[in-house]
Amino acid sequence: MDLFKLYPDTNGEDTKRQEFLSLIESLIIKIDDLRDGESATLAGSLDRDYKKIIENGVIPEQGVSYDTLLDELQNLVQGNPIGGKFAVFNAHPLSSIPSLLGHLTSAIINSNSIWDIVSPAAAEAEIKVSAMMARVLGYDPYKSNGYFTYGGQGGTAASLRIGIEKTAPGSRYEGIPNNLYCFTSSNAHFSLHKAVETGMGMNRVILISTNEDGSMNLNELYEKMSQALADGGRIALVQATMGSTDTFAIDDIKGIKEIIDHLVTEYQLDYVPHLHADGAMGGLYSFFNLYDFENNPLGFDLKTLQGLYQIHADLHYIHLADSISIDFHKLGQTPYNCSIFMVKNSTDLNLVNLAMEHCPYIGEMGYGEYFTSYTIECSRMASSITALATLLTFGIEGYQKLLGQYIQMTIAFRDLLKQKSSLIKPVNRKNYGPCTIFRVYYNETEYVTETKNRATAQQLQKINELNTQFYNLLRMNRHYIMFGDTKKSDYKFASDTDEKIAINGTKAFIISPYTDLEALDIITDYVVDTYHQLVALISDNAKEELK
Repeated sequence: MDLFKLYPDTNGEDTKRQEFLSLIESLIIKIDDLRDGESATLAGSLDRDYKKIIENGVIPEQGVSYDTLLDELQNLVQGNPIGGKFAVFNAHPLSSIPSLLGHLTSAIINSNSIWDIVSPAAAEAEIKVSAMMARVLGYDPYKSNGYFTYGGQGGTAASLRIGIEKTAPGSRYEGIPNNLYCFTSSNAHFSLHKAVETGMGMNRVILISTNEDGSMNLNELYEKMSQALADGGRIALVQATMGSTDTFAIDDIKGIKEIIDHLVTEYQLDYVPHLHADGAMGGLYSFFNLYDFENNPLGFDLKTLQGLYQIHADLHYIHLADSISIDFHKLGQTPYNCSIFMVKNSTDLNLVNLAMEHCPYIGEMGYGEYFTSYTIECSRMASSITALATLLTFGIEGYQKLLGQYIQMTIAFRDLLKQKSSLIKPVNRKNYGPCTIFRVYYNETEYVTETKNRATAQQLQKINELNTQFYNLLRMNRHYIMFGDTKKSDYKFASDTDEKIAINGTKAFIISPYTDLEALDIITDYVVDTYHQLVALISDNAKEELK
């Protein structure tokens, strides 16, 4: 084998370039051959025989040809969701062309964001995107800082590292004291529980119950933080959710900040608990901090404008957070992973910065001006280039249009469901956002009883089981229309036990630019038809049991 055939030419020679472009074109054609705009996935099997995959997982003695490789890649992607108009299962976007160009650029130059000597392109893009987003979020671009990390989980872990060091200086050397606590909503993403596993412990994460709109209950937050402080505890982190994964609930970050400041004074704390805004899902709606709602230059209809204004009002104070996470790979239409973690004050990163003697083989003798020794990762992919390409091409107006369309289609989806069935109800009806969690019921009485917290534990479990069966039916046909589901969209108190029971539901996440009113009509018809199919199956099964 001539190994040089497997590499691009370092001189940019035309023949090699054309060969590479031809391979890319062939790959895209093979993937496009599996596309169908009327399906939620690429053609082919949706299921995988993992045992057989393991049996066949053998490296060939001699490398395969490019033709064989392209066939293998085409087989690999069969059945994969494609982010089209009928893929409404999660925040799984259709990657935009500019984001793919940025992604390809970072791959071609093989960027590693750790150090500007090995990748000046990644360093420049990261600094530029951090300044861009600081202006959107309300941070001072000259005082703040940011870097790209492995999703919202990476941002949560980074904020926790900073919070621990603020609360208990020297912990990174001496170990974490056993009196540190974190506070977040019961609707928060599970990333905080993962972040504390290696040191603080999950029992130190205090979950706060939520209001009817899914936001954190601030009275309970104050009481539980006060109790922790009174018992000798120290608060390392308070995490506010800026758009929950399932219901798009947004916490009152201004109110949270006021509680923190009040407790600092009340208990005469020698530190300020770190406030992190988890905007992985909803943070991009901060683009509407720059929108003229009075003149409505983009011409949003009244319902959409009202929804956008509510989100804007909830996110307006995100700049009060000490740090913020935002995932472009969710609502920003980029490939995975493309997530930025930002701090209001760049000096916070010094709290977790490595000393030069810990990493002498990088940045030795001060060689280079941008060395990110404060990140959790050492090697980091240059997804900042992906984000930069997308921000430059979409611009503020493009993102406002796109994010506004999500809301418009979500409102239309809920209106159509209401018109077509009285027994399919949105759980998060008080929240605007690109996601709707809906539940099905046997009758209207069940719905009213549940919403007024009058249902027994047995009744709640019965409706949960109905919804599990409903989603299982939807899942069987996910090649056509793909929904998501959740086992904890909200909690209800059982009237007979005072037990908090998680309620489940089906998730419709509308974030494809191709999902229009015509597609929503088909989607909602399918939902209603599936519900009627379920009721018929239950009725037939009941008849069989009576026999």
